[in-house]
Amino acid sequence: MSDPTFDHVLRTRRTTRAYRPDPVPEALLQELVDLAILAPTAMNAQPWRFSIVTNKAVLQEVNAKVKGFLLASEAPAFARYRAMFESPTFDIFWGAPALIVVQAPAGNQVAAIDCLLATENLILATHARGLGSCYMGFLVMGRGIEGVGAALGLAAGYEIIAPIVVGYSDAIPQTPPERNPAQITWVR
Repeated sequence: MSDPTFDHVLRTRRTTRAYRPDPVPEALLQELVDLAILAPTAMNAQPWRFSIVTNKAVLQEVNAKVKGFLLASEAPAFARYRAMFESPTFDIFWGAPALIVVQAPAGNQVAAIDCLLATENLILATHARGLGSCYMGFLVMGRGIEGVGAALGLAAGYEIIAPIVVGYSDAIPQTPPERNPAQITWVR
């Protein structure tokens, strides 16, 4: 099979929330990070760091901490997820065997944007290689929980910008979600 076209990758990529337990080879995870860092950066600063977590015990520990944090939160936005958080079988990582944590120097907004550009490369490269991925918004919300950063290999002076789970998809939505037309203002 030939490599998919870029347009095909963009049009067919879906967020995956169900993974097979099969481990992703370390060489493939390294390749994904190598492609992520081809992203543009302000003044070619390349401010990112990455940690790759494949240790199931660490993922379970972080899952428990984040679920506890989310359950304790009074934020109205979390109310609709309460039953999900309360389920002992719910895993914020959706059963993925790997987590790639994109990190930026703490408090540096430009570096954070650079890291998000790298994250998009990572997500698209993951799909192009037949893997699924999901941005871990729940983990971003709980990134300040004591012990989470250390467990995930967060570098000193850095913050979690984009945690992405990666694995072999167990179920992928086949229908693309409806997209609203682009809001465009032409200045001619």
